[in-house]
Amino acid sequence: MKSRQQRILKELIKEHIKTGVPVGSNLLVSKTGLDMSPATIRNDMAEMEERGLLRQPHTSAGRTPTEAGYQFYVDNLMEVHPLNNNAATALRKIKKNYKVDKREMYKLLAKEIATISGETVIVAFGADDIYYTGFSNLFEKPELAGLQVNMGNMVDKMNDVMHSTYYKINDHKVHVILGKNNPFGGQCASILAKIDDHLVVVMGLMRMDYDENASMLEFLKEMLYE
Repeated sequence: MKSRQQRILKELIKEHIKTGVPVGSNLLVSKTGLDMSPATIRNDMAEMEERGLLRQPHTSAGRTPTEAGYQFYVDNLMEVHPLNNNAATALRKIKKNYKVDKREMYKLLAKEIATISGETVIVAFGADDIYYTGFSNLFEKPELAGLQVNMGNMVDKMNDVMHSTYYKINDHKVHVILGKNNPFGGQCASILAKIDDHLVVVMGLMRMDYDENASMLEFLKEMLYE
């Protein structure tokens, strides 16, 4: 893919993550400062649509990323960065205050990450010892507005998924799994890391802030291994 198209795709996905609505060429120019004309952007967006990276929900609307578009972003454009001071300070404070009771520390860290990220956070202390927080964040997403969910069935399914996923993650890297490869469902994305034999998962829809959430788990991993 041309570097220009990569810039367009990156800015389009970042804007769509923020707003949840289709992104057009004029909006990209005005909000991101891309130094190219709307016509050039439209042509490149049309080409990326042909390649399956973008889709156009309505004829007159802008574009939204497809699963392939998100995957390209994660593989090639995602940037892990230092965590902002407020988030880092909040997580460090929890570690300092609860370092003796590690189980409680992980629960409070999960709650804080759910608050910061606006996603669901899951901690597997073992394959069958699982803690969840931030479920309400998931169902506040506009894409799921009005959806009726049996929480008992959902938790049972997630327990099964976490049981199998716990054994599949055998290193201490931060992993990003989305779409058809995501164990929680094809519309979801997960960022996972195994720390101290505990599997920590930030789970949400594919329209999530990959840069920020991956950076948060990288920070968490480094902080807890200090």
